[in-house]
Amino acid sequence: MVERIYSDNSYVHLFYYKFISGMGSYSATIYHTKRVIDGTTWSTPEIIQTSADVDTKIGVCSTADGKLHVTYPGFGLKYRNYDGTTWNTETLIGTNSGANINAAAICSVSNDLFVVHSAYLQSAYSFNYRQYDAVPPRRRISPSADRANCR
Repeated sequence: MVERIYSDNSYVHLFYYKFISGMGSYSATIYHTKRVIDGTTWSTPEIIQTSADVDTKIGVCSTADGKLHVTYPGFGLKYRNYDGTTWNTETLIGTNSGANINAAAICSVSNDLFVVHSAYLQSAYSFNYRQYDAVPPRRRISPSADRANCR
C-alpha cells in the first residue's frame, strides 16, 4: 500500500506499508525506495520501521542541508532522518510509547524542524508541538574586518 510520495531536488521518494502476516490489519512494515526524478529505476527498498500502526500517515520533509526527515507511528510517534545513504537511529518524539497517534505532520524552514501531532492516551486527547533548532554554521570573523566596522 503506497502511503507517501515525496520529491526533493534530486529524487522521488516512495514510502509504503507492507502488512505483517498474522499481526492483524493495523500492523505493517514501512519501506522506503527512491529514484532520480527523471529516472525509471527504483532503488532496493529499505525497511524504515517494523510493526507500525497504519492508522496515521507518514510525515516527510527535507531540509536545506539535503537531509530527508520522516515521522511515523509505532507505539508513539517516531522520527528518523536520511542523509542520502544512511538512516539514523529511530527516536521516539512527543508522547510516550503507549499513545495512539491520531495525526502528525512535519515541516522545515532551512534546517529547523517543526512537528505537530495529536495523541490519545489514558482517555484524553492532546495536541503536541515539537521544534528542533539546528545549530547555525560557524563563521570566521576577520579581525581587520571587525575593526573596520567598529566606528
